[in-house]
Amino acid sequence: MRCSYALIVALAALCVHQTTASTTYYVSNTGSDNNAGTSRDAPWQTINGVNAHQSSLRDGDSVQFCQGQTFDASTLRATTSGVMYSSYQCGLSTDQPILTASKRLTNQWHASGSLLSLDLSGDSDAATRGIAALWVNGKRMMLGRFPNLLSNDVTYGVSQDEFIMPTSVSGNTLFASNITQPAGFFNGAAVTVRVANYHYQSTSVSSSSTGSIQLADSPQSGHASGFFLQHAGNLNVQFFVDAPGEYALDSSRTLYVYPLDDSVRSDMLGGSAECRVLYGKVMDQGNAVQVTGSNVILANLQLSQSVTGVSTTSGSGLTVRDCSILSHIEYGVYQPNAASSIKITGNTIRDIQLDCVKSNMPGGLVERNTISKCGLYVVGGIQYGNGVSTQGGTVQYNQISDVGYAAVLPAYGAYTYGNTIANVLLTLNDGAAVYTSGAQANNLVIYQNTISNVVGNFVSWTPHAIASCVFVDQGATGVSVANNICSTSPQCITLFEVTNAVVLSNQCNAPGLYIRSGSGNAVMGNVVLSSGTDSIKQNAIVRVLGTVPQYGNGYFAAYYNSYCSSVGGATYLFQRQTTEGTNRYNNLEDWRNAEVALGNSHFEILSTYTTVCADARPYFGEISPVVAHTTVTPPTAGELRAFVNKKIAELPPVSRSSGQVNVAAIIVPVVAGSILIIAAVIAVAVHMVRREKKASAVRSSLAEPLNSFALRPIVYHTSPSPVSISASMSPV
Repeated sequence: MRCSYALIVALAALCVHQTTASTTYYVSNTGSDNNAGTSRDAPWQTINGVNAHQSSLRDGDSVQFCQGQTFDASTLRATTSGVMYSSYQCGLSTDQPILTASKRLTNQWHASGSLLSLDLSGDSDAATRGIAALWVNGKRMMLGRFPNLLSNDVTYGVSQDEFIMPTSVSGNTLFASNITQPAGFFNGAAVTVRVANYHYQSTSVSSSSTGSIQLADSPQSGHASGFFLQHAGNLNVQFFVDAPGEYALDSSRTLYVYPLDDSVRSDMLGGSAECRVLYGKVMDQGNAVQVTGSNVILANLQLSQSVTGVSTTSGSGLTVRDCSILSHIEYGVYQPNAASSIKITGNTIRDIQLDCVKSNMPGGLVERNTISKCGLYVVGGIQYGNGVSTQGGTVQYNQISDVGYAAVLPAYGAYTYGNTIANVLLTLNDGAAVYTSGAQANNLVIYQNTISNVVGNFVSWTPHAIASCVFVDQGATGVSVANNICSTSPQCITLFEVTNAVVLSNQCNAPGLYIRSGSGNAVMGNVVLSSGTDSIKQNAIVRVLGTVPQYGNGYFAAYYNSYCSSVGGATYLFQRQTTEGTNRYNNLEDWRNAEVALGNSHFEILSTYTTVCADARPYFGEISPVVAHTTVTPPTAGELRAFVNKKIAELPPVSRSSGQVNVAAIIVPVVAGSILIIAAVIAVAVHMVRREKKASAVRSSLAEPLNSFALRPIVYHTSPSPVSISASMSPV
């Protein structure tokens, strides 16, 4: 009986094991969707075949696509939880398999003057969905526009010559001398209007006449400071498609293209060019991968030329790793609804029209990705075109470059840590490499990032760039900005009407700190260097805007920061603006004395301007990109605030009237009697000597910032090791 019972248990265990064993399925262009798919000799063939077999997949299964092949014209729908989609080698090629919702055009192109044309009248998708994008030999074409782009490479941003500048605006009517065409010529055209520094609006032309156009929707801000028009419907194709790299689909569904050059033209006419079209989005049609299952893994795939590379609206635990996510007309990775534990790691994400990564990911991770060319196509939208826009999670060790707006737009407790960022704000203005605002920014940590070349595109709006390496905007509280390196930016760090922010141990080779109102903010241990050549605020190293605060409870407390500038003469390096007027100072001593007299700040000067600038600026030209750090968890906002509070508590009191140490606060009050008076004088003298020694020590060590959480070795000048804040967070 015991033997029979044991045998039954063993057989049951075997059955369970057999039913839960994982299965690998294969997909190849040479297969058939009627195959079992479980062997390389009998693979499935298409994305639609994989979708049809989703009900057969189980948690732990794997679907592998043949390397070097393209699987197109459909969206992979990952509905089953726990499935991994990856690749296998089925021939000589080791290239990532390509999954794309775009369709290759096989019709014959015909010459039509300088243009080539293709008849799509029999294409039902073109009739019902229109054409959202076109690629020729991997290069995205631009919908025909007026005025033309200066270059078919959008990487550089936008230029004023690519806009029509209105002479005046009245309601929804834009007046412009560039509009010389007769009445009705632009009726129905698509139009994109710059209505604010960080906002383009898309609408259409309801009517036009010589010298003006009337918009279907009034400019949202009441302003229109630049616009361009694009082809639509039955408008004149030859007028709009008049430059290499442009295309248009007319009302008869004939597709016109102006080839990039003679070689491409020859390839298209000869049938060897790869021309791909993406139809307009209907629901989630048009995405390369649509994920609704949980714990889905996408690995070693190329997801390209679709609406969005990976879109997930439900499910948690998505992992996207070691993929190439290229050339999408909306997002690279898109997760609008909160889902925990998403991981986006080791990917190349490039040439994305909106945000390269947009995710609501509590506890998620965006790590070690190479992210570039995000948001460089000018389309309607507010603060669009970010490298990573995330709510929650950690964004770390990424290389992010060539971005229309912010490299990182963090919110709701996100960490932004150890990233290398360059070339941002190329199409929009009034932002930063790392930009955050409002209550969603509370208690964020922006830590140890290396940032360079923050541009601020001010075409057709303001007369200057409004751009910072880090910008904490209205309504935020408790944000920590620590250990970052900033160079080549109109402004280094901006705090705009925020509270309880910590700005600690940053190095700025840019006009430095812009503080506007707020309360409880502390700026400590920063090194600010400026040539002043690109500053928009009178070349100010420090600029404070707002009412005069109270010492100890004020909105701006700056301690032990070092400043230097090579700008001299009449340039005002330090400013305070209030409702009573602007106080400007040409040197650090005057600024410091005035601020201390207000009871606001305690400054220590590092050295003479000339010596510091000569020593420091070459260092900022030799910054090596941060690739990876794995050994130390970055500090929390609370830990950084506690450290700053501790340091502030150690400072000597300051007299509002004289800017000197308040004797009454550090010695026993003087009472009657000469002995007590003599004792008081001696105490003051001893204290002043000690204070000078302390200040001297600070001056000699500030070349390396007060940097207790340093993971990156920073060799600035020789100096003592940073003070350890806690044993658990010692520097590497």
